[in-house]
Amino acid sequence: MIDNLFCCLFIIQFIYLFQLNKYSNKIDCLFNESIAKIHFIIHQLVSAFQMSKIIRKKLITKMFKQPKIRLGNKSYSEDELQQLRKRNTQRYNREVRHNAYNTDYTTFYNSTAWKKTRKQVLIRDNYMCQHCLAKGIVNDKDLIVHHKIELKQDWSKRLDMENLEAVCISCHNKIPISK
Repeated sequence: MIDNLFCCLFIIQFIYLFQLNKYSNKIDCLFNESIAKIHFIIHQLVSAFQMSKIIRKKLITKMFKQPKIRLGNKSYSEDELQQLRKRNTQRYNREVRHNAYNTDYTTFYNSTAWKKTRKQVLIRDNYMCQHCLAKGIVNDKDLIVHHKIELKQDWSKRLDMENLEAVCISCHNKIPISK
């Protein structure tokens, strides 16, 4: 591409000089100055492309530096933050979802019976948070089907419709955890 550009400039300059050699030196000087400027710019571009990859990468990094995101005491780039989230998700899955203690719960919540019962509870409660509705607020956002008596306390009531209610995340977080 750059070789073609040089050839074009050379041809333009040759034709111009050949046709305008009868005009005054002022026009030639102006033309030669502009050609010299174009040659200088092209030379700068060529030298920039011939720089080593490392220098180009450093320049590009400085020009297009990713913003850092503060998380606690540390700053992370977008890529580092994505890797951190991925590692945390893997750790959470390994330690919480797939540990020996919670395997039964994970299997239950992935079962077809639970999914059908959950859907029935949401239909019964008209897809509204029952705690918000008791306060006179209509809320149908981010619903969870909550066990009034937890599975840890009574496993047999896990699919009992009377033990289940639709609540929003906000209300679910306010429900005290029974031990």
